[in-house]
Amino acid sequence: MDIRFNIFDVLRDEGKLQKVLVYPSHSTENDPTEHTKTENYMNPIPIEAYVRQVSPESVKWTYYGNIPVDSLVIMAERRWYETLKAAKKIIVDEIEYQTLWDDQKGFNILKRENYLICVVVRKNV
Repeated sequence: MDIRFNIFDVLRDEGKLQKVLVYPSHSTENDPTEHTKTENYMNPIPIEAYVRQVSPESVKWTYYGNIPVDSLVIMAERRWYETLKAAKKIIVDEIEYQTLWDDQKGFNILKRENYLICVVVRKNV
């Protein structure tokens, strides 16, 4: 498909892109008998993304009420797919979020032709 314009260039010109800190992590097994694990966060990777709040209508009709209302939808460039997939912690406006996993332990990233849509939920403190 012929790409006539880049949506992220338009959003950047309008000042709608926001800096999001993505923390990839890896887990280490502490005890082989009890299988306890520790998450080790790596250095944050700053990405520019379009961030919006999940509306109550989309929670009810699009996501079938499976996600909390204070969740966010992050729209990012397609090149950040592997980075978002490895993320365990995402910080937006100094609020900690975590990536949303579905019941089949799959990650909720919707791939479009030119961008990604990722749903994140607020981390329980």
